[in-house]
Amino acid sequence: MLTDPWQSLGSVSADALRQARLELHRAVQLAACAGQSLLPKRPDDSQMALTWKDGVLLGEPLPGGARVGLGLADLALEVRDARGGLSGRLPLNGRTQAEALKWVRVRLGGSGVDTSALSAAMPYDLPGHLAAQDAPYSAESSEPLQALSAWYQAAADILAALAAGRADASPLRCWPHHFDLAVLFSLGEGAEPEQARSIGAGLSPGDGSYDEPYFYVTPWPYPEGKTFPDLPLGHWHREGWTGAVLTASELAAAGGQSRDEAMAFLVAAMAGCEGLPR
Repeated sequence: MLTDPWQSLGSVSADALRQARLELHRAVQLAACAGQSLLPKRPDDSQMALTWKDGVLLGEPLPGGARVGLGLADLALEVRDARGGLSGRLPLNGRTQAEALKWVRVRLGGSGVDTSALSAAMPYDLPGHLAAQDAPYSAESSEPLQALSAWYQAAADILAALAAGRADASPLRCWPHHFDLAVLFSLGEGAEPEQARSIGAGLSPGDGSYDEPYFYVTPWPYPEGKTFPDLPLGHWHREGWTGAVLTASELAAAGGQSRDEAMAFLVAAMAGCEGLPR
């Protein structure tokens, strides 16, 4: 089993990592949709968010405490009881969304959850392959799944350390639309709520901007015409969105102690975003 995320790109082909990421992104909607359809809507939409725990992305607790989650290392759906015990586990390889949703409905119903409103519908559109509801889930190899699971574990550890002791830090959450794991730091400045300053720091497993895992730090609102400070690693991204980025390739090329280097990037990028002129 792969345990060192910093070496995952060297041992797993880019295409295999990409395919695993797409399947996991598609499958995590099954865990997120339980909270979205069975919990009241929250102002920050966190009813659909997930948390990372021991290799599993767990949805929000449902009435009675049951939770639906996705194990990344083997593409398996889980239902946990209110005490965190495993109520059931369903490997998704070869199964369709409809089959998986039926299984979730049965498992949650057995835990006393009213599943009459359970739906796979989400309040956003997923592109291309991710929206293929009838296609069976596919996990041809465990190695890329394990590599991505290791990246999420590394990100959870380093982001928790980044947020430690900061009262302005949100819980560490995975957002199913983008499939990123992130912390939001609320700086609490701005005349209007939508203009209140914040900084997001997280890990993306890869997306339309970068076809590989990458750490990012993004300021909000996006600054216009500002000069960004130098970074010890990584670069500033300015196409479509604004933020500091450290890709897995950039991190691997730097050598040395990758966790320390990733943390140095995050700390420098956070300071750079916090110090931007208002």
